[in-house]
Amino acid sequence: SLYLYEPGSYAPLARVDEKEGEVENKVYYFHTDQIGTPLEMTDAEGQIVWQAKYRPWGAVEKLVVNEVEQNLRFQGQYFDVETGLHYNTFRYYDPEIGRFITQDPIGLAGGVNLYQYAPNPIRWTDALGWACELFRGVSANHPAIDDARKGIAKPAKADSTITPSEHNYGAVSDVSPYTSWTRDLEIAKWWANKDGPGGVILGTPTGAPKPGDNWHWELSPDDWGESELLLKGVRSKLEVFNPNEL
Repeated sequence: SLYLYEPGSYAPLARVDEKEGEVENKVYYFHTDQIGTPLEMTDAEGQIVWQAKYRPWGAVEKLVVNEVEQNLRFQGQYFDVETGLHYNTFRYYDPEIGRFITQDPIGLAGGVNLYQYAPNPIRWTDALGWACELFRGVSANHPAIDDARKGIAKPAKADSTITPSEHNYGAVSDVSPYTSWTRDLEIAKWWANKDGPGGVILGTPTGAPKPGDNWHWELSPDDWGESELLLKGVRSKLEVFNPNEL
């Protein structure tokens, strides 16, 4: 089968099946949810040939219509009939427990939980099996709010010699070369709403910078239980969210 996807994603649009001895190929069309998971597949006449209901972490609860085999699941995942697992490019995912069965191939750069899929399965996807989201809550009165609303994370003083421990202890954010991020969405929401309406949450998948990027992650002593990671350098084109819509 040949699969066609939405540009820049693993959300399927159509599937073309070629069978030996048949003159014309069969074309099927996918109908997905908000994160690109197939809910239905229709044929060229618009008839439903496959339809499924899912559990929260991607296991099929019920095949409502199963006239044509269809094994795509969460973005980037392919259902393995023999094992019941989902092949997720770089590792296998178990939809019954919502976890990968092998460790993250990028190690701790993906977070301290080496088996986590994503913080929220109705919002986030992990098409390659190595992404996890990090968040930064920026309140309405924060000095960096204007940049944050444009999807930019910029430290107060990029050339500062402040250490991660000093940043984590507090009272140096106005002279720090770091911006604070967390793996806990609820913590980011708290910071975004700290000064009332107008704050935002920045989001980005974890992972190492690409060659030529002028930023990197640094581990922070988690003295305050905030699941914190520090970003040194400037990043742009980050996702921007209203904290009350997550």
